[in-house]
Formats: sequence, C-alpha cells, structure tokens
Amino acid sequence: MKIKIVFFVILLYLSNFDSKAQVNNIDFIRTLQEYQDSVKLKYDRERQEDIIDKNTFDLDRYLALFDELNFNENLTFDYVFIDNFLDGNPYLYVRDSGFNLNQYLIDSANSSNLDGAKRNQFMYRVLYSYLNDSINQARNYVTPKETENGYLQYLFFYELGENFALKWHACARERHIILTKADIETIIAEYRDNQWYTVQKESLMQLTKIDPTPVVIFNAENCTIVWYEINEHSNGVYRSTYIINRFPPYKIELIEKKILAEINAAFLY
Repeated sequence: MKIKIVFFVILLYLSNFDSKAQVNNIDFIRTLQEYQDSVKLKYDRERQEDIIDKNTFDLDRYLALFDELNFNENLTFDYVFIDNFLDGNPYLYVRDSGFNLNQYLIDSANSSNLDGAKRNQFMYRVLYSYLNDSINQARNYVTPKETENGYLQYLFFYELGENFALKWHACARERHIILTKADIETIIAEYRDNQWYTVQKESLMQLTKIDPTPVVIFNAENCTIVWYEINEHSNGVYRSTYIINRFPPYKIELIEKKILAEINAAFLY
C-alpha cells in the first residue's frame, strides 16, 4: 500500500515538477559521478599495496561538491583506503581533531603483545571494526538543507558517497545513477551485444520507454526520491524509490528496488 501511495503522489505532482530543479539534479549527479570515476589508484612500494592517488582525489574538494549539505563542524572528516589484495575500497569517517587513526592502531597493537603477521592481522581487525562502527561513519554526520537538491545530495552521500576507487571484487557493488535518455541509449549500445555480459535484450530495449530523470517530491513529513541505477556487475538496471524523513535523524528508507533489465557479468571479480 505504501508503494502505491508513493507513486500516486509522484503522478499527481509530476506535471508541476520544476524543470530548473531537474536540471540542477542532473548537473549535480553528473559532476559527482564524473569526479568519482576520475579517482585513481596507485601502487605504494613501501606499503606494498594500492592507495588512492592524491593527484586524482582531494577530500576537501570532493566534500565541497555537496554544497547543499550541512557537515558537522565539531568533527574532522577524513578517509582511508583499505586494500585487501583481492579487493579494495575507501571509507569516509569522522574523528576528533586531535585523533590520529594510525597511532590508534599502533597503540591497540602494542597492547595486544603480538608480533609479526598476527600483529598485522590484529591491527586490520581493529581498523575494520573502527571504520564499520556507525559512530565513526561520515554519512551519519551530514544533514540536508531544506531544498530539493539538499535531499538528493543527502541520499547520494549516504548511499554512494564511497562509490569510487573500487578494486577488483569491490567493483561488484559499483553503482551509477542514470540521468537522461542519452544515458539509456549508451547502456543499450554497450551491453546489447557484449560478449562479456549476459543480458535480457527485450527488457534492455524496453528501457527506451522510460524517462530516467531523478524525481524529488516533498510533503509535510517526508521527501520521496525516485532514481534509476545501473550495476552491471551484479543485477543490471533498476528503479529505486526512497523515502527520507524531513526531521532529525533524517532516516532513509528504501521502499522499492525494481529490476528493469538484468545485466550480469559473465566473469568473476
């Protein structure tokens, strides 16, 4: 019933949807995704692992792109890349200004009385636990401004803020927002006869009938956002519908994820 109500509201307001807001939404997501795609990895010989190339990624510049978000001013936003050889991905986290994550790991390891490989494994477990603790995750310390783009940016940061510099197996979770019919045409051309992917060609061609422009609709208590995504490594093209509460803590709920065309990689990551 909730889903039916949401789409009734979308149809009711769609004819009055602000075209200028649509353009702003598209421009914002396009800029963010282009920046994310430009981030590169490089091999650090001293650490013997891949790291993010700082020539291609600047955290302050990246966060500045989210100009309709409020960032907690009492905390420092930071990032770290974890390379597990078979996969790798960045984490955005927050810390007190005087906190040093590397020193925290060293102090934890020193207290464990372990040496060699066991010490390194212990430090990794401590790091992984720290970064996956919700109290340290950056996405929990941003709030949207009361604008359409504010809520769109909030959802993007929460869902896709770490969607860059993904390595090998981590690529299976890579997602891109589809923005225009031209994007749809590009997807069809790329995957319709691609030997590296299995696709439902009929469903793929049906994508030409949709308008993938992200839709953002307010009511008194909630904000509904509908956008189209592609994950070519996992399930294909789908439509996602979210409801965001307009009051703290701005809870996000995914109420529908509908597959429109299956695209699956015919190889393993």
